[in-house]
Amino acid sequence: MRRSKPSSGFTLLEAIVVVALLAIVATVGGPLLLRLVHRGKLEGTARQTAIRLRMARLEAIKQSRPTALRIDRPAREMVALFDENGDGSFDPGERMLGRELLPSGLDFRAPDDDPAPIAGFPTTSGGDVGQVTFASDGSVDFAGGIRIADRRGNFLEVRVEPRTTARIEIRKWDGAAWRAAGEGGTAWRWY
Repeated sequence: MRRSKPSSGFTLLEAIVVVALLAIVATVGGPLLLRLVHRGKLEGTARQTAIRLRMARLEAIKQSRPTALRIDRPAREMVALFDENGDGSFDPGERMLGRELLPSGLDFRAPDDDPAPIAGFPTTSGGDVGQVTFASDGSVDFAGGIRIADRRGNFLEVRVEPRTTARIEIRKWDGAAWRAAGEGGTAWRWY
């Protein structure tokens, strides 16, 4: 009596079931994964902006000279500068502390009913270039926020206030107001 050897491959039916399950997972999980990637990019950029602001503030205190973070909307960049000669202005020859370009898909932008992407800080060029300036004691000249948005309608603001302590906080637009994470006992809603 001869015993048959079990097959070691897949049947056509098993392969079809696996492919169908993968298609269902991709259909359901794909958009969720894409949304998480966009959210991570926006949150990471806001955190990096907060780090640049804190770095500029600490450098002002450490060196006892003003520093600034310049926001250039058309160039889609932030540049941290040190007032090397202590004259209170940031000339082209001043030392650069760091430069950050916005990732693709993000812009300096605010919600439609609050059109100022650089809110509260002095701006030039029709509001396209703004500057956050830290004094040698770590205080900031003006309280305000830098607003960053993705194309899905999510808006984050890196807020600097009050002027004396220059506290830096990340907040999200909820459709009615800017809120810090967990403020009011609710999580941020993402689109």
